[in-house]
Amino acid sequence: MKKITATAIGSIMGLSLLMAGCSKTTSVEDYERVPMSASWAYGYSSIEEMTQSSDIVAIIKVTDSECKSENGTLYTTYTAQVEQLICGNDEKEIKVYMTGGIDESEKLIYEFDDDPLMQTGDEFLIFARKNQSGTYTILTGPEGRYVVKDDCVYPLNDETVTVKSAKERSKISADGENIEDFAELVKSYST
Repeated sequence: MKKITATAIGSIMGLSLLMAGCSKTTSVEDYERVPMSASWAYGYSSIEEMTQSSDIVAIIKVTDSECKSENGTLYTTYTAQVEQLICGNDEKEIKVYMTGGIDESEKLIYEFDDDPLMQTGDEFLIFARKNQSGTYTILTGPEGRYVVKDDCVYPLNDETVTVKSAKERSKISADGENIEDFAELVKSYST
């Protein structure tokens, strides 16, 4: 009986530590970044091609996140409010899946070099495909996600060398485009 109890307690403690490893903390200035690398499987040649490959194109606002570990890999599921549906599935709220996360216990941030994690309050225009689990994955990481600022869309943060490099490799240009003009272009390509 003592052996079973000790094993059960050990398992519960291990699970608790694993769950505590992920964080929703927004103040992570002192955390060390652990860059991950990806070779994106496909590079889209145009907004038309991305639109036709998406189940949803929308402006979203990140409202919450949940980080978990599966098979030794951190991933984060973001809850996002659909601010403006441009085309695709008509949903008011979606879950967006990203590989990477914040390990609170180790004070580490695991994220792809060219596809930084989202934060609560961030607003993006996304091109995404629905997964079997019901969550969405943004197409080709950084290529399918644009920052929304002052009624315009921009590529991800240009301040990092890796994001600059990804932007230069991309065949798609949307740097400072008016959001309404960009949305109309996307709608013209939806089928």
